[in-house]
Amino acid sequence: MEHVVQLGISIDDDAIQKQIMATAEKAIIGEIKNDIESQIIERHRASWSYDRSKDELSLTTRAEAIIREWLDENSDKIIELAGKMVADKVFRSKKWKDKYSEVTEE
Repeated sequence: MEHVVQLGISIDDDAIQKQIMATAEKAIIGEIKNDIESQIIERHRASWSYDRSKDELSLTTRAEAIIREWLDENSDKIIELAGKMVADKVFRSKKWKDKYSEVTEE
């Protein structure tokens, strides 16, 4: 005697896709993080001022030092650009136009 049994299987494609994407994101972010760490450490060790006593410094401290150095080199350009952006934003604002109109009318 044979019995025919039918099974209904529901597959949630969206959930599977989201899970795969989340796993892939974590893997990719992990690889990028490792690459960044390697580059920072290599740059630090390649510098002329490399000191073995600094090996105990954290990666965050090394990254901050590199960023601080870059900011020191480019601070004038950053300040100039920020000033232009603020001035542009102020001059385009309605409050500025209204106040300018009041002052020029008097």
